[in-house]
Amino acid sequence: MKRSFRLPFIFFLIVLLFTQPAFVTGDNPAGDVPQNLHHESFAGPGKEQPAVPESGNGVASAAGLPDAQSTPVSIAEARQLPQGTKVTVSGWVTVSDQFAGPVYFQDETGGIAWYNGAIMRSEWLVDAIIGDSVVVTGETGQFHNLVQIVNDTDFSVFPESNMEQVPADITLAQLNTGNYEGQLVRISDLEFSGTGIFSGGTNYVVNDPSATGELRIDNFTNIPGTGIPNVPVQVTGVAGRFRNTHQLLPRFTSDIKTLTGPVISSIPPYEVSSTESTITFEWETEQEGHSEIRYGLTSSLELGTIVDEEPKTSHSITLDGLSPASRYMVQLRSAIDADTSATAIYITSTGSPVGTGGEIQTFFNRGVAHELATYREAEEYVHFGTKLRGFIQQAEESLDFAIYNISGNVGENIAD
Repeated sequence: MKRSFRLPFIFFLIVLLFTQPAFVTGDNPAGDVPQNLHHESFAGPGKEQPAVPESGNGVASAAGLPDAQSTPVSIAEARQLPQGTKVTVSGWVTVSDQFAGPVYFQDETGGIAWYNGAIMRSEWLVDAIIGDSVVVTGETGQFHNLVQIVNDTDFSVFPESNMEQVPADITLAQLNTGNYEGQLVRISDLEFSGTGIFSGGTNYVVNDPSATGELRIDNFTNIPGTGIPNVPVQVTGVAGRFRNTHQLLPRFTSDIKTLTGPVISSIPPYEVSSTESTITFEWETEQEGHSEIRYGLTSSLELGTIVDEEPKTSHSITLDGLSPASRYMVQLRSAIDADTSATAIYITSTGSPVGTGGEIQTFFNRGVAHELATYREAEEYVHFGTKLRGFIQQAEESLDFAIYNISGNVGENIAD
């Protein structure tokens, strides 16, 4: 099947003679393809299936629109053309809607990004999936040094020619050269410098035996909210760029793989219950492994280790004999043979001792929407300094505060 979006011939003439092409970039509530791209379907009984154009020696023009019959130029050649050059390129999609634009596609010579916000971000109207063959006519351009196709006037999708591309196995040192920009790549033995949970629109420092580099998590992928691996992993993604930094851009969670061991697939919090002397933890692993918790009052985890040697994928361990309302540092681990997966060391706490009221009061120094309260209404327009000093003066033994943000000199005033 071919899905084609092409300007009518008479409109081509008007654009050439009177004005520059106009492109729809705003909202498209009707869900229609922007007017400068109109849809034709060549599939169905009695309709000829056009051949998929192959990369080759085509025609590119820096002035005017491209010859509609021209053969696409290779992506490697298109990447070297001056910005604003009209060009037709073709290849197989490696990123479709995962980033909500740009789309990435590649041929035998290289890869390139293609961006059109009206049909990618406002609403997904490209109608292509990973592996589909596409032919795109537009201008060469850059976004913060990332080479891409922009201001497209024509594109076609050939799903019958779907062929998912095999990523090129490279190192971080090779990624940092920029020679793989726009291509699907795979890097093994990659380690993250940070721990915790992935956030969208965030760059992460990564290392492999060859170099240090950068990995970016796009807002529109399904990766934000998942755990950052704390063991070496293999990551597949497209080689992107932002200004002078070359980046690895994974497309979905399955692009980040731990090759061996009982990988911990759960994300914090791992605590499921606590009392004044116990805390129970539960977590899941992708493969069977043993259950282990190391804990202590410091990051040295000096208080000991609790181990359940039975291999399993659903793990549960309870720490007991703990002090009431006390802070502990813990690390969860699962292993099989020499392969071990572990969480970051993080802080947890036991419950308050029996006899404490457990009452929680909430205060805001601005107005609040009381209709959104699910338990009890918060006090609003509270002077924090006055309120906190009052609690301190009333306390007979101890007082616990959880302060999310106090700006200015309020803290200093309370201390004085």
